[in-house]
Parts: sequence; C-alpha cells; structure tokens
Amino acid sequence: MSADLTDALPLDLSATGLHGSGPTNYFTLHNLPTAQAVALNHFLAGAVVPLEPHRTCANDPIDASRSYASGAATLAWQVGGATIKSISSYSRLADENIGDDDSINLSAFPSHFISRSNTCSEELNVSGSLGPVDAGGRRVLHARRQLYEAALRVPTGDLPAPPNSSLQHEAIGYVTKTYAAFADATWRLSDRLRRLGGVRYSRDEQRVTQDSYMNFGPAVRIATCPLQTNEIAFTSTTPRLGAQYELSAGNNVYATLSKGFKIGGFNPDSCNNQYNPEKLTAYEIGIKNRLFDNILTLNASAFYYDYSDLQLSQVVGLIRLITNAAAAEVKGAELEAVWQPDIHWTINANCRCSTPSTPISPI
Repeated sequence: MSADLTDALPLDLSATGLHGSGPTNYFTLHNLPTAQAVALNHFLAGAVVPLEPHRTCANDPIDASRSYASGAATLAWQVGGATIKSISSYSRLADENIGDDDSINLSAFPSHFISRSNTCSEELNVSGSLGPVDAGGRRVLHARRQLYEAALRVPTGDLPAPPNSSLQHEAIGYVTKTYAAFADATWRLSDRLRRLGGVRYSRDEQRVTQDSYMNFGPAVRIATCPLQTNEIAFTSTTPRLGAQYELSAGNNVYATLSKGFKIGGFNPDSCNNQYNPEKLTAYEIGIKNRLFDNILTLNASAFYYDYSDLQLSQVVGLIRLITNAAAAEVKGAELEAVWQPDIHWTINANCRCSTPSTPISPI
C-alpha cells in the first residue's frame, strides 16, 4: 500500500505472511554401529541400518511447522538532489520440528525442536550525486530475540537410561543486536569509465542464557549445563572495490573485489559452545549486455571465492552444531539471459557452474 503524505514524502506499507507444514529432513547413515556401540547399547544388534545413498529406516514421525509474518514501512524524503529513506520493519518466526535422529527402524532418538524469534530493524539510507560522483550511505539498527528448546528422547531405555528419558537443551533468551554503517560511491572518471568503491562497518552483540539437563525417567533430573549467560561481540570492516567500462550503450565489462563477513555465535544445543565468524574474499569479472533494442539481456561472469572459518551445520554425537572448516575455495562461472519479445512475455535462463578446489575439513 502506498500513500503520498506530501509531494516529497511518499509512504509505502507492506506485509507478508506464510505458513507451511510437512516432512523435512531425513537422516542417513554411512557406517554400521561399531562393536563397542553394540556392547553399550544392545538394542543396536537388531537394528536395520541402510547404507545406500538416500535411504533411511526412520520409523518415528517426521514433521515440521513454520509460521512467518512481517511488516515494513518505508518513508522516502526528497531533499534537493538527495533522497533520505527510512525503512522500519518487524518480523516474527515460529518453527517446530519433530524428527527421527537415528535413521534406524527402532525408536532410539526421536527429537523435538521449538524455536521462536522476533526481529526489529531500522535502516536510514541517504543517496544522491555530487558532480561526477554518485554516492550513498546507510545506517542499520537490527535486534533479534530468539527462544529455543530442543529435546532428544530415549523411549527404549537402552543407553543405559530408564525408559522415557530425555536430553533437554534450552536457550531461554538469545538476543542479537547489530549496528552497521555503509557507504558506497561510483566515480565517473570519463564518459565510459567508472570506479566503484564502498565499505561497511558492523558491530554485532550477542547475549544468550542457556541450560541443558538429562531427565532419567520422570523423576530424576541432572543438569549437564547449569543455567548460565554468555556474551560476545563481533566487529568487521568489509570493503568493495571495482571498475566498470562501457563498451557501448547498454554493454559494459567490470571487475570487482569485495570482502564479506558472517557473524559467529553460540550453539544452543551445547553448553558454552562457540563458533567463529565466517569470512569471504570474492573476486569477480564479467560482461553485461542489452541487445536488440533491449529485447535481450545477456550477462556472463567468472568468480573466485576464498573462505576462512567456513560455517558448517553438522550432527556431532547426538547434537546438531554449527562448526567451522579451516578454509574453502570456490571457482565458477555464471551465464544469465532474459528475453522479452513483447510486453506480455519474459523468458529467463540461468546457468551457474562452480567447483570447490579445496577440500572442506572441519576443525
């Protein structure tokens, strides 16, 4: 919905909502239980363990439910040759998952996960031109609060543990606050040559209160991670540099170098278990073309990504963790085509090929 509060102050309001449910992830196994595992858990001797790819003997319910709602308000104020834009938004996400975390035909480790999160953000964006320079900048305030609960049940009582035991993880309050500032400029060196540049600074603050405990049957509870609160902060400065040369009207070549940063955090399924931020250096060269009176758009690019502390989602023992790989490299190319023969038709095609050139090894 849009409205003009004044001639120079339009307001845009938007809302989004979705709900979905159904089975999600199925675990698969790659190895048979060891002799030591069978000796400690006798029920494994009679388990059916499929080792073929994409096969499982899961017997417990596998289901998920997700509800999402968001709203945003955008104000754009025209002041001379500049535009000041304010974007305010709020979103709420509710997830619930029921799973079979053993992949065998016995009820060894059925699981139940619940996650609730609320996110508020405010972005102030300023853009305009000054002579041969097109510039923009923004400041972002972002806050997210999450509630997380996970339970891994042991209904068979073979761990050793009495029947209907469970391992419970809770992140009672996981609060993330992000403060960021970003500036970007395009400097027209000539009619055809442009220099690109930008930098982003961000600070992310996290605070999580968590605990874990083992329920031995309905009566006995033992804390495996006493209630505790952990705090951590991450800062990053990520630049972007590049150049663009216009071959002709609607056709240009470009090259960019940029750095990226994904924050770390604490794993809610483990006690005081921290993972590191992920860092990326990206190189890209390409060509963009608008042909035949803008009927056909044809773009091609080649890229090289160099990761450090790549974040991976893994199952370690009986819990799901985000871990860090030491390093990874990705090389690839992409081809994109858009054909619009008339105002009624748009035909898109995209091909992306990439090859990891360095094995990913968790640390």
